[in-house]
Amino acid sequence: NMAEIEDALENLGGKAFDFSIAGHLIQSHLLNVREELSVDRLAKDYEGTMAYPSALKTATFALSVDTIDGLPFFQALENNSDQTSSARFKKAQNFYRAVVQAWFEEYEKRAEKEKEEMK
Repeated sequence: NMAEIEDALENLGGKAFDFSIAGHLIQSHLLNVREELSVDRLAKDYEGTMAYPSALKTATFALSVDTIDGLPFFQALENNSDQTSSARFKKAQNFYRAVVQAWFEEYEKRAEKEKEEMK
């Protein structure tokens, strides 16, 4: 039936993955289109600056990370996706660039692998 097909397609590509750094386990997921669009919106204030690439990586990190050492990365008080995305981005800005960069490299590898598996 059509609902089952839509559910299957919605979840296609949204694989979870684990990444360890400095003894800490970061559990994340590949972003869906809505989340990717939010990444661009969150980084928009930095567009045209030297900080823009870092803002894109930090926003991706913010929206993709689910848990760190088993604890939720962000606990939303309400279900407003724009406010939640902004709050997650603000929280992720407290991480050091080396952590976000190392995580982002793993994220890119996972996204590329997922893309290849879908061919």
